[in-house]
Amino acid sequence: MGPLRDVGNHLFCKVERTKPHPQGFLAIGRRLNGHKPEILVHENQIGVAAGQRYFLKATRKGANTTCSISQNGTHLAEITYTMRRADRASFGSGRKVGIRIRLVARGTRRDEDDGRSRFERFTVRTMS
Repeated sequence: MGPLRDVGNHLFCKVERTKPHPQGFLAIGRRLNGHKPEILVHENQIGVAAGQRYFLKATRKGANTTCSISQNGTHLAEITYTMRRADRASFGSGRKVGIRIRLVARGTRRDEDDGRSRFERFTVRTMS
């Protein structure tokens, strides 16, 4: 996630392989002013399979956030979102970043809850 001002104001990059997205789904979304998260840009059928290793990368340059996914050096998908005025006002100056895995949403099992995801390793750096 990043830029991140707080839990109610941030951009996020996500990848999922679920029943609605059996070939994978890459998205950039936001949570703005504490409201429900919304997907801003996405790409379907990115060619991911269960039990495989992938490299997910989110970068920001100015108002542009790019999210990409690759496997063994092969580029699978890339999307970019340009922050709007409301984004910049709510979290555009945020310099925090983070990582999150969603296992259970409010005690319910939703389509994005696979319960089997693992991180082999990850790096999170403050944006400069």
